[in-house]
Amino acid sequence: QPPVLVATVRDTTVRTEAERLGDVLRAFAVAPQPADPGGDPAAGVAAIVETAARALDVPTASAWLLRGDFLVSVFRYGDGAHGADLRLATSDAAEFVAALQAARTVAAHDAAHDLRTEALSRVCGGEPGASSILAAAVRVGGTLAGMLCFASAGAPRRWSTEEEAFCASMADFASLALEDAERLRAEASLRESEERYRT
Repeated sequence: QPPVLVATVRDTTVRTEAERLGDVLRAFAVAPQPADPGGDPAAGVAAIVETAARALDVPTASAWLLRGDFLVSVFRYGDGAHGADLRLATSDAAEFVAALQAARTVAAHDAAHDLRTEALSRVCGGEPGASSILAAAVRVGGTLAGMLCFASAGAPRRWSTEEEAFCASMADFASLALEDAERLRAEASLRESEERYRT
């Protein structure tokens, strides 16, 4: 019986994407990151959102914090404008919040018709809304504290496994930024108390 030859095909497209996103993560990890001395969380997450948005090639991205019964955007990137003026009641996005609490990422290829993201798609991408959304949970002390949200427009986009892993890793950086912001706020409060005590 003649020998059987087995050919293996390597998907260089996927490998190249994984390598490219890995390079972005490694470069970001060693780069000095800005922080507001007063502990403003927006200062810490701005560079994270911008870096990830460029790597994912999305027109719109944002960082949100969970504040009481609302998700509140603290930084937005896209269309040359930066701001933080979006609010979404958690009661209007219960499926989305539950999905974020259960997993590191929520990938919605058709955001407007996905029960998890239909409410978010109306505020994340502007009019007529985001066609596809990739969100990652930001946790502090194991508790959901917010999210990073990346939105594409036009034809629905199918997020790759590598993009989901990259988004989750960038959200981990955001978690560290929030912890740093909390530490800076505590230090600033302590300095103010000491100054009041001395005067």
